[in-house]
Amino acid sequence: MTPAKTILTVKHPVLRAILWFIAGVLLFLELIQALTVVVTWWRTELLETRATDWFWILLLPVLIRIYFRFFSLFRPDGRACLPEDRPPQSGPRGP
Repeated sequence: MTPAKTILTVKHPVLRAILWFIAGVLLFLELIQALTVVVTWWRTELLETRATDWFWILLLPVLIRIYFRFFSLFRPDGRACLPEDRPPQSGPRGP
């Protein structure tokens, strides 16, 4: 089984972890900005909608897709919800 190809192909695991952390923080900040603009637009609190406002409104679904694809538990290579490989234990909680 070959590992899944990712965007970051850095050889050092520490550097890869640092880059993924920075990317996650930047994604989080962009999501907060986009959500702020979308909520104010939804409540009709924007007096005039500028091009930057439309940019954040249209970018929100893209940011959510990136989050689910690379950072959430629902990513394709996520193994958090799979059953465990070890056999069941006998005892008070086992069969």
